[in-house]
Order: sequence, then structure tokens, then C-alpha cells
Amino acid sequence: MGHPFFLFDWTLILFKTGNLKEAEKKAFKTFSSNKYIFDKFLGKELMSLDLGENSGWEKEMVIKHFNYSRNHTEFKDFAEWLENLQTSEKFKKLTDELIEIDRKLITEPVGKTRTKLVNRRYKLI
Repeated sequence: MGHPFFLFDWTLILFKTGNLKEAEKKAFKTFSSNKYIFDKFLGKELMSLDLGENSGWEKEMVIKHFNYSRNHTEFKDFAEWLENLQTSEKFKKLTDELIEIDRKLITEPVGKTRTKLVNRRYKLI
């Protein structure tokens, strides 16, 4: 999947070079690798998601080590685009489904249902 900071940079570069379709895809991959990174960048309150052990680690990593902010002049256009993307019906639907799958995976034992969930998750990404 990739390191969320690298994926964020990749999304930013795709946006800055005008490759918006690919930037949208990479933004979703970025979100799937760390669900807090965009809110941190945009200066929003970080979501409170109960997604198991990794959720706390992901949040802590972003708070401590992610220093990009919409307040940097060079990111103003990207921040506006990202906010619009996050509120789009398509992105919202994908992120909601991803979060739902991740919540189910916390307690789903190994078996057919878990396999279906994992396969669906990777198809989304």
C-alpha cells in the first residue's frame, strides 16, 4: 500500500502537475493508508475512529511527524481541491465503505467472510 507521507506527496505532485484523475485515485490510496492525514493537513479535528490497535498508532504518527499544512502558501490550491474531493459523493462513498470494511475486519475471524472483506478492500484501493 505504501507509507502515507509518501502517498500524500505523490498525490500533491499529481495535483500540481495537472494530473487530477490520477491525483484523485492516489488521494484515496493515501486515505486508505492513514485516515487522519488529510484532516491533519487541512487543520480539522482528527476523526475519532475505532479501528483497532493500528488506529491509535496512525493518529499518533500523523500528529507527531506530519508537518504539511494548508497554511503554507504553496499548498493553498491543493487544500481547496482536497476539501472539494473529500466532500464529493464518489470519494465519500469510497471512504465510508473502506471504514466499514476496516471495522468489520477487527473482529472477523479467519474464514470466507474475512476473505471476502479483504478482497473487497483491495478492489477499492
